[in-house]
Amino acid sequence: MRYIFEHLWLGEDKDRSACLFNHAARINYTSFGTISLAAMALNNGEESIRFCAKHFQTPWSAVPEANRNGGLSLLHIPRFYDPELRATLEHFHFVNCFAVSRSHTPGIPIADSVRFTRSCGIAKSTLEHYFGCPVFFDEGIAQIDFSLQWLNRPTPALNSALRTQAERLAATVAGRIRDKHSLLQFLQAHLDTIHSADDMARLLSISRRTLARVLDQQGASYSILSREVRLTEARRLLRSGVTTEHIAERLGFSDERSFRRAFKSWCGSSPSDYRSGQEQFLHSLK
Repeated sequence: MRYIFEHLWLGEDKDRSACLFNHAARINYTSFGTISLAAMALNNGEESIRFCAKHFQTPWSAVPEANRNGGLSLLHIPRFYDPELRATLEHFHFVNCFAVSRSHTPGIPIADSVRFTRSCGIAKSTLEHYFGCPVFFDEGIAQIDFSLQWLNRPTPALNSALRTQAERLAATVAGRIRDKHSLLQFLQAHLDTIHSADDMARLLSISRRTLARVLDQQGASYSILSREVRLTEARRLLRSGVTTEHIAERLGFSDERSFRRAFKSWCGSSPSDYRSGQEQFLHSLK
């Protein structure tokens, strides 16, 4: 990823649109190996998204989240702190997702909207033409809001031999990494009880020094993971109409004021402004 970023992406003379879309033109299910092929054995788009998000090993976490439209959003959460590289990976990740999806479901609208933290110098109109839906920049978190039509579409029929192979691969993948959750997923699952690096190390039955070493090997830190997980959960709760008082308690803040201050430092807007913006966005889709 760093090689792509430095050699193919940076520089005023680089045609980023061409780099992005030429790369995507070579993508299909087989490009992503065993996990992608195994996903072909599942029943529909939503099951495939959840399966791939759980099992792919990448420099970011792909987090499926139910949205208020009754559909599914896929959030892009990096396991490192590098805003410029983060935005680059968002673009490659989402364009690749669409390339793979279209290779098996041509003609079906894949998403209702796509959001990025930065534009990376690519015109909104260019991306909207590719994705076939509204695109938003300068968002606090990058996400794809999948369309219900695509999520519920049946997986393309396979002949019996290919289906048997795909089902075998799915069982192999699930068995190989069952119960081996990433540290980010572990923190998400224990958000109620983990409020410090010491809490996390204790629940993992390791020393804090060991935890720090493992996170460093993954290019992350407890503070980065904690911020990303709590920001994601805060946004989810705000979209669901939960009061800021209850959100502060849920996320382990000492009081509501501390949560409001932290949220504004995380994404540049207050909780009330974020909630209003989400309500206006949902209204615009109706």
